[in-house]
Amino acid sequence: MRKRWNKTEIDFLKRSYGSLTAISIAKELGRTKKSIECKAAKIDLKGIRETNRDLVNGNYFNEIDCVKKAYLLGLLLADGNVSQSSGGHYIRLVLKDRILVEFARNELAPHRPIYPHLHGSVGFQVGNKELFDSLAHYGMVPNKSQYVFWPNDIPERFEAPFLLGYFDGDGCLHYSGIYPIWTLYGTQQFLTVAAQKIKYHINVIVTGPKPKSDKKWLWRMWATSDRARAIDSWLHHQCNLGLNRKRIRK
Repeated sequence: MRKRWNKTEIDFLKRSYGSLTAISIAKELGRTKKSIECKAAKIDLKGIRETNRDLVNGNYFNEIDCVKKAYLLGLLLADGNVSQSSGGHYIRLVLKDRILVEFARNELAPHRPIYPHLHGSVGFQVGNKELFDSLAHYGMVPNKSQYVFWPNDIPERFEAPFLLGYFDGDGCLHYSGIYPIWTLYGTQQFLTVAAQKIKYHINVIVTGPKPKSDKKWLWRMWATSDRARAIDSWLHHQCNLGLNRKRIRK
């Protein structure tokens, strides 16, 4: 017996069919891909492959030649994901910080909608093989979490905004009394190089990297007090990007 569509499902389909693949929507609604496509056809919705296809900045990451590109690459390496199927090559970012999702969307595909996700998060998705391939060059591949490395060809002058983007994705800032504690999470390889870059640029030695949990690939490194303040200042010295909630109070 066919499962009847309810209003909540139809509203979600209408909001999402121009930005998510039928497969992604099917997973969200617990339906089949065929069910999604048939319903969309009945109510005359245009799918992701038929909407604003030529308005994706597919060559965006072909060269890291500005602060914004470096920052966004770091953010995507930390919190983005990519997938490949018979339907195409997709890049997706889902976060609770809407400002970061809007920034990524505006840079890569300004006409793509932002859609609501679970637990107050929002996201956007774009399908583009050139963008997919260029991100793979920097290590952004399907199921990348265990294998993220520091890309070799990030220009030295953009290493700070690149690390800032990564920190906004996979870092945290908290306080012990009045003392800030700056922490970064990732693979041992990525954090080892990041620690070397910090020491090279501002002569600050972080603690770690050290294993974080029972996940063998997850490590962390941190800095406190004046070391944390020095890192915070260096990361932001080139630009006004970055989350205010992750900046050290003056």
